[in-house]
Amino acid sequence: TSSRRRPSGRGSFSINKTLFTKPIPVLLFLIPFTIYLKSLAPTITPGDSGELISAAYTLGVPHPPAFPLYVLLGRLFSLLPLGEIAYRMNLFAAVCGGLVGMLMFLTLIQEIKPKPIVVIGVLFFTFMPGIWMQMNRSEVFCLYLVILAAIFSVFLKYERANKLLTFLLALGFTVHPWLALSHFILVAYLLLKRKVRLFPLLFNFTGLFFMYFILPLRSIQHPFVNWGQPDNIARFIKVVFAYKYQGLLSPSWLNFTQFKGYLVNISQQYTYAGMLLVAVGAYLAIKRLQKLNWLVLAVLKIGRASCRERV
Repeated sequence: TSSRRRPSGRGSFSINKTLFTKPIPVLLFLIPFTIYLKSLAPTITPGDSGELISAAYTLGVPHPPAFPLYVLLGRLFSLLPLGEIAYRMNLFAAVCGGLVGMLMFLTLIQEIKPKPIVVIGVLFFTFMPGIWMQMNRSEVFCLYLVILAAIFSVFLKYERANKLLTFLLALGFTVHPWLALSHFILVAYLLLKRKVRLFPLLFNFTGLFFMYFILPLRSIQHPFVNWGQPDNIARFIKVVFAYKYQGLLSPSWLNFTQFKGYLVNISQQYTYAGMLLVAVGAYLAIKRLQKLNWLVLAVLKIGRASCRERV
């Protein structure tokens, strides 16, 4: 009798557990995390740090669009019996930084076989000044990058994990609705290329959108931080869609001047030599990886631009 070859399972969602038992993924969590921990801000830093820490600790409503997932997870970290409350929240950012490094490795190692190249690339990214700056203080972009890395990991590795992918897309919206810009591209890809049914997509998005209803529930209790007081429908919509900042989809931050600023910031992060390597790497990746097409690059561009000058 002839024996059939068992499918490899690539494309279905079955995590290779050996990846987590091997030292490299663990090290690529521990190395960035340890360095971020050594450089961790001991207390509140300039910017939105103080407001976000206060909002997380008191389960309040920070500035629009309010970041409910960040507030809920930050609340958990604020309860750790370690140092001051600000230090605990800054620790949250360092943990996110370690997770980004590990997720990047687990994604790239499936397609790029020389492990040293992948390790160097991951460390190069995690210790870019703009990334490092987000991982040693309280800012929403640390969690933003974790969700973005998880989305890329699932999208590139698992063709059939559409439910998990849509869950992560919806989860990303609760971290920062600017991710919705990249969501439109990925959702279109799922519907047109992977033939995903529309109802499961809508179910995940509407289901997780209910996380935003923590805002009016907390607002009516008058917490210490209560931006926009979203205790009625009109103010709730204004907070979620950041009307204070001319709306999330406002072209004011997508104009040429802003885009030029992004390019200047990226060149400062990578240096011009690094930019050349990035261009060559992107070209080779597009040629080699069928899934790493213009859709993914567009998502990366939008996700990168969404962080604006901060990352």
